[in-house]
Amino acid sequence: MRILLLFIMSVLFFSCNKTSEKEAYLASEEYSKAKKLIASKCYTCHNPLPANGNRIAPPMFAIKQHYLNEQTTKEDFINGVKFWIENPKEENIRMPGAVKKFGIMPKVFYAENEIELIAEYIFYNDFKRPREHKKRSSKKTEKKPLNETTKIEKVKSYISETQSLLAQNLIGKINKEGTINAIEFCNLKALKLTDSIAKNHNVTINRISDKYRNSFNKASKEEEGYIKIFKEAIKNKKESKPIIVNNINGENIYFPIKTNGLCLQCHGKVGGELKEDTYKKIKELYPKDMAIDYDINQIRGAWKVTIK
Repeated sequence: MRILLLFIMSVLFFSCNKTSEKEAYLASEEYSKAKKLIASKCYTCHNPLPANGNRIAPPMFAIKQHYLNEQTTKEDFINGVKFWIENPKEENIRMPGAVKKFGIMPKVFYAENEIELIAEYIFYNDFKRPREHKKRSSKKTEKKPLNETTKIEKVKSYISETQSLLAQNLIGKINKEGTINAIEFCNLKALKLTDSIAKNHNVTINRISDKYRNSFNKASKEEEGYIKIFKEAIKNKKESKPIIVNNINGENIYFPIKTNGLCLQCHGKVGGELKEDTYKKIKELYPKDMAIDYDINQIRGAWKVTIK
């Protein structure tokens, strides 16, 4: 009886200790920093709620499942995640099913200690199992005019769907043929893929920038003003609200394009994340290129969705 009581007390002690450790982390500055990193650097591909089911990488729930068990310490978990991010190679795979479905993750560049912050966030957070398929009602519903809030949410879903399709194709190209050949893919295929999503939803989708690579994406003087508004918002750590402009062709709705780790392989600083040979290829295809020298979580331009 005494042995059983001691066992129960020890279990309760370690359980309470783990709980208090987690609570302390969730109230820490590291948690706040990691949450922003996850949103800007990880959810581009590992989004728990991808638009229209267009998942391009496994969700955090699945990643945590494969890297954590009852015997795994926090240190082991962080080291395991860090090793994979720094060495995404076939011989280091822990999730063969995910690799078969999505391909091997491209190597993404991180600043010092960022991987540890991200891994610790995953370790302490409880991610919900994503519902990949939702039941659809068989009843026909009458179409109603969209109010502004619903319209903005619809446009956000179109943009997310386009981002997912572009990222999925880009990552696949990088994994198979490297970053240099992926630039040619962007040069030839990106506009066609974007148009395919736009046609499905009977809208027009464009990407515009004040520092453009392809002249097709050059922002007008008025649109440069919208991009400046988005830059000011992120500079002042405020949420960027969409900009809605009415004209004779319908409505143009603008959303900011923010950089993440994957972007920097082609839009970062030359000699850093953007390799010299990659930049040489960019200059061959785009002699007047200006879309470089970006860092993480900066405004690279805007999505422009036109609803007629």
